[in-house]
Order: sequence, then C-alpha cells, then structure tokens
Amino acid sequence: MLEFSDHAHLRMRQRGIRPAEVQFVIENGTETAHGFLLSEHDFEKIEAEAKHQIDLAQRLRGVFVPVSGKIVKTVFKSSRKQQRRFL
Repeated sequence: MLEFSDHAHLRMRQRGIRPAEVQFVIENGTETAHGFLLSEHDFEKIEAEAKHQIDLAQRLRGVFVPVSGKIVKTVFKSSRKQQRRFL
C-alpha cells in the first residue's frame, strides 16, 4: 500500500487526484528516474487494450460455458430465453 506525505495529500486535494488514480499511474505509467509518468504512449496502449476487451466481449456476448468442477462440459451461444433461465 502506498503512503502519502502531507504535501502529497495537500496537492492531491488541490488537484482533484484520488489515491486510486495515483496507483493507476504507477501501475500503468512509465517509470522515470524520479517517479512515474502516464505518457501519451502509455495512454494509447491502455486505449488499444480496452478496445480489444470491448471487441472480445461484444463477440462473446451470450456465450454460455457450463462447467462441472474444473471440467468444461460444452460451449454455446445462448438464446435470450436461456440467459433468463441461467440468471
């Protein structure tokens, strides 16, 4: 867990930046000699990954995977009626 100095807390409040957002920059940004920067390149990479996730979710929307223990029994595109029944 990150610890913040009093100065960092003050600046975060003034700038409207939350601790979770600082963590996001550290996890997804580029490490520099003095800290972390969420660069334009980092943003483009995150954006491309998000678009890929959205495309994948759209393609797989409605797919049902029945499992028993750790065994996948089958895979199929479920109907709306089946989806209501599963949920």
